[in-house]
Amino acid sequence: MQKYLVRGVSPPILGPNIVAQRAKGLYVWDTEGREYIDITTGIGVCSLGHCHPAVTAAAQAQCAKVQHAQMNCMYHEPMLELIGRMKEKLHPSLDSFMFRSTGAEAVEDALKVARAATGKTNVICLQGGFHGRTFGTMSLTTSKNIYHRGLHPMLGGIHVVPFPFAQQMLVPLDTPPQEICAKALTHLEDVLHQATSPDDVGALIMEPTLGEGGYLACPKWYVEGVAKICKENNILLIFDEVQAGIGRTGTLFAYEQYSVVPDIMVFAKGIAGGFPLSGIVTKKELADKQLPGTMGGTYAGNAVACAAANAVLKAFDDEQILKNVSARSKQFYEGLQSIAQRNSAITELRGPGLMIGLHFKDSVPGQAKAVASQCMKNRLMILPCSKFEVLRFIPPLNITEKETSTVLEVFDKSLKELGGLSGERAVPLRSCCSTPCMKENTLCCRYY
Repeated sequence: MQKYLVRGVSPPILGPNIVAQRAKGLYVWDTEGREYIDITTGIGVCSLGHCHPAVTAAAQAQCAKVQHAQMNCMYHEPMLELIGRMKEKLHPSLDSFMFRSTGAEAVEDALKVARAATGKTNVICLQGGFHGRTFGTMSLTTSKNIYHRGLHPMLGGIHVVPFPFAQQMLVPLDTPPQEICAKALTHLEDVLHQATSPDDVGALIMEPTLGEGGYLACPKWYVEGVAKICKENNILLIFDEVQAGIGRTGTLFAYEQYSVVPDIMVFAKGIAGGFPLSGIVTKKELADKQLPGTMGGTYAGNAVACAAANAVLKAFDDEQILKNVSARSKQFYEGLQSIAQRNSAITELRGPGLMIGLHFKDSVPGQAKAVASQCMKNRLMILPCSKFEVLRFIPPLNITEKETSTVLEVFDKSLKELGGLSGERAVPLRSCCSTPCMKENTLCCRYY
């Protein structure tokens, strides 16, 4: 029946013949009864693994109460409870919510807030970012051209500035991070002087850690510099935490790792553990500049999805999920560093928390995809990303120590079977520090 899907839906990266029949925690079983280890988690959606018992129970219970109460018609208890739970965990200035179904919808709403609040239409985004596939959001997406190829013209008034990454900015790999950040900030200032007046720019949107762009954590020097420039020019700062938020990078929200609070934050993916829910949170003085009726959506803030989100946030507290993210991040880093020492094709290990990127030599095109394919033969689901040769590790945030060891063993086995990757390292492995160090904000690696 797959042939009846529109051609614009690309075949599944993990294999067009895999049909999932059931899933539990770290594992997926297909219709042939084969078991797979899944460290893709639906690209970060199943934050507590597949079918977490508490999330499943909450959704089942809500289905028997209220399945859908459209927010423009009436409120429902799970959404109001979710607002309360999130407010307790957010900076006090972030106090106005809008719930949606998808990340792209939420980004669109963030742009609406920015335009209404500032009266300015232009938007600045970072090279390599992914923000969605609607016309507005794919106008901001620069991780790959496939998302908008053949679909122009895009939304006007979009200006792209470099992400502070050596290979993206074509500077030597050993360039100090502060220098890379300074160059990137100079590019931003040049855009505001040469391409678009600050009087026309309503917002700058950025992912605190690039997702599709290569699992690159934004250095604190750059984030602080961007926030300063935005404040000086009355430009709203939007953090797109669709992939980097909800515990993925080691703190519940990625902005917590910086001395910066965004004007608008976008969340989605892991918030509801597999149910379609997204949203934005912003400051009341900004939200109040919108006219009633400009926000809405038939399935926005669905009751069952909100009930699942409440269960996810409760599990974070009950099961000490963030503590586990810290421990497992350290375990993954140590294991992957050991593997990389025996595989000279691996050039860099990076990313905060359990949002880990493994970079292979870009001089060998298709290498990351080949490794992912070999892993799939060993029934380990892993995804490549970006224009660079990067594999991304996105395991459930509650993955156990034993399960992490199993993932590392299968990954190591796959590399050995593939061959051609081993050998003495010509240069040392580049590696950023793991979550505990990042949270302490020490300068022990090139990102922090």
